[in-house]
Amino acid sequence: MVLYHYVVHIVVRNRSQFKPSFVVLIVLGCIMNTLAFGNSFITARVPRNTAENDTFSDFFKSHDIINDIENFSWIQISHTLHYSFAYSQYFYHSFFCLNRFIGIVFPKNCEKIWKKSFWPVVIIIFFVPILIVHRILFGRSFYRIGENGDFFWIDSTYSRANIYTIMVPVTSFCTIFNISVNIICYLKMRRKERAFHARLLNEILNGKYLVTTRIFHSLDTFVYRVSDLNSSEQLAMKMVRVNIFEDVGFYNEMEFFRNSKNINGIPRLVDQFYYMDQFACMVMTISGRHLGHHLLRLRGRAFDEENTLRIGWRLFHILCDMHEKGYVHGKVNSRNVLVEIGWSGEIELTLIDFSHTVEIKDSPNIVSEPCPTVWHSSISVMTGNPYTIYDDFVSMVFLLMDTQDINPMGNDPQLFPSLKQAFHENPMEFFDEEETEWIGVLYKEFENQRTTGFDRAKIETIFSNALTLQSSESTVGSQAESYVNPRSHITYYKNNGSEWIY
Repeated sequence: MVLYHYVVHIVVRNRSQFKPSFVVLIVLGCIMNTLAFGNSFITARVPRNTAENDTFSDFFKSHDIINDIENFSWIQISHTLHYSFAYSQYFYHSFFCLNRFIGIVFPKNCEKIWKKSFWPVVIIIFFVPILIVHRILFGRSFYRIGENGDFFWIDSTYSRANIYTIMVPVTSFCTIFNISVNIICYLKMRRKERAFHARLLNEILNGKYLVTTRIFHSLDTFVYRVSDLNSSEQLAMKMVRVNIFEDVGFYNEMEFFRNSKNINGIPRLVDQFYYMDQFACMVMTISGRHLGHHLLRLRGRAFDEENTLRIGWRLFHILCDMHEKGYVHGKVNSRNVLVEIGWSGEIELTLIDFSHTVEIKDSPNIVSEPCPTVWHSSISVMTGNPYTIYDDFVSMVFLLMDTQDINPMGNDPQLFPSLKQAFHENPMEFFDEEETEWIGVLYKEFENQRTTGFDRAKIETIFSNALTLQSSESTVGSQAESYVNPRSHITYYKNNGSEWIY
């Protein structure tokens, strides 16, 4: 009830941002639910939790069918209201659904209709239910004790069967009505959303950004590819629906872009503006497909070990640059790493999605998904420890394991904590091939540095000595060992106009 009243307080305080009819319904609902909650202590909550010899038992015994001989008592009023509020709540929810329906289907006339209907709505919600259950009021209400003497319950001389005979068809009708109008609203909103996106394509926003294609969308967030008409540069535009509840992820992303400029492998913020006063927009330099897309195309096959090494080297240095600026990423995974061919013809990596990014000093308060359901989170974060730079690095290690099709955590979110703990205790058990042992060594070193402190040179040495090549020395005729350079180009081939990492 405290949370409920707090939500009502927020709505009333920000009522200028809502339609008046919505605010009125919220307030009416608050009055009704508060009265129902208070009345339930008399009719259900206290008697149901009172045994035969408890504190209030004498009161309930004095109002049983034998002792309560008054022709009319306040218990009858409370009992009548108990059933009346049941109808009131069903009627209220039906009006709430109807308000949404009219607002979506007839938006221009919505407030006119509800302004004229205010008093009829109040009468139907609060007074019509009393007319339906008034017979309880003129019967005798009393308390009965349970068979084992462990609780009391309220009853009436008016048959309970008669009460439910009326209630079942009314509540069934309200339920069917609510479902029907909600389905219509959903379908209408889907059509409006498709029309909105269709209208947005080829539209010029903020005077210079031509919207070309939609890249991604969720409930309140949309990402489009746009073209800057002034420079012909291809950019990405993220749109977030504006509401009174601050979008923490969008705020985190904006703060990071403002304070962290000129980091290689990080998008550059180009512009920020509002569209139709409904969406906050930011335009940034993003292109390419995410690494998860490249993995999906391999259909269970792994990347070449050398490419995994090169990807790891680049991601490690992008994260190091972020950490030096004072930020942790918070959500390193294959979908947040973009792959593109740069102007030199070389594969370049870009780290995206900074909705979970916070300053290192604020990392204990990082916005996170529920930990048991996150495959890429470290066991340290899952067990409730503050988020640190090492958790970014561990997520990077899990990403490298993904590129080698090494999955000790499985795919069942419920088992992630136990399987990650088993992996944490003996990581090298899962790297049975010499070409991937260095990934396990990386994991152990990052976990070790949680206590010894960050040693960038030591990590770079692991990368540099990870993979060896055998090259013949023609002058000597013997075999000499050399290492794969993690700085070397990521290899790929072209197929149907797109790049494929192998």
